[in-house]
Order: sequence, then structure tokens, then C-alpha cells
Amino acid sequence: MSSRRNFASLCGEWLFRIDPDNGGTQNNWYGLNVPGEGWRTVIVPHTWQIEARLAEY
Repeated sequence: MSSRRNFASLCGEWLFRIDPDNGGTQNNWYGLNVPGEGWRTVIVPHTWQIEARLAEY
């Protein structure tokens, strides 16, 4: 049996947005027609907690 497994790399460009009001599910952030405002691009791997304004998030 091979020890190698199928995987998908998540590295690359992603849209990132904090969700302090927990509205992402209600506003379909996971869908095809994601609201366009308030997002920024991050390069994964990325650790948002190292950013001062997101340290406590």
C-alpha cells in the first residue's frame, strides 16, 4: 500500500476578510456571487494574527 495520498494544495492567492459579526454564512461568502467589498488578497500560506490589527481576532 502506498503511503502517498491525494491532496490539493491551498497555496496561492485567496480573498481574505474578517467576519466579526459572523455574517459570512448568511451572506453566502462561500458561494459563487460573493459580495465584492471589504476583501483583500492574501498569499497562502498566510498568518493573519501577525498583523497588529488582527492579533486578537
